[in-house]
Amino acid sequence: MSIPIKHIEGEDRGNFRLYALSTCMWCRKTRELLGHSGAAYDLIEVDLLDAGEREEAMAEVKQWNPECTFPTLVIDGKSSIAGYQQDKIKEALGEWPEKPWMIPATTAWKNISPGCAKTPRGAATTFSPIPTCWIAW
Repeated sequence: MSIPIKHIEGEDRGNFRLYALSTCMWCRKTRELLGHSGAAYDLIEVDLLDAGEREEAMAEVKQWNPECTFPTLVIDGKSSIAGYQQDKIKEALGEWPEKPWMIPATTAWKNISPGCAKTPRGAATTFSPIPTCWIAW
C-alpha cells in the first residue's frame, strides 16, 4: 500500500517530509513556518488517511519519533524534529529568505476606518500592533 503524499511546491532546500494532523494547531504552525520559508516539502495528513494507510504512516512516524507525536518533520531521511520547535526547524531550513514585500497582518485591520491611511502598508505602520500572521501585498 502506498501513502498519498501531497507535495507543496517551493524552493529546493532538501527533502522535507511533514507528518501532521489536519486538526492540530502545532501542525498548522509548522506548515505555516515551512510555507513562509518558501521551501518545498511533502505533507502527509495522517488523520485523513484510510485505516490501512494510517497504519503504514504511523509505522513511518514511529521510526523517527517513537512517541508518535505530531507534527513530525523528517529532514533528508536522516534526522527528525518532533513537535513545533521553531528554532530547530529554521536551522534545518538553512538561510531564511528576506521578503521585504511582506508586512504583518493584524486583528486591527477590521478596525481601520477608510481614509486613515492611503495604503495597507501605511495602515500597518500607523497602528503597529503585535503581528499575528504575515500577508503579502
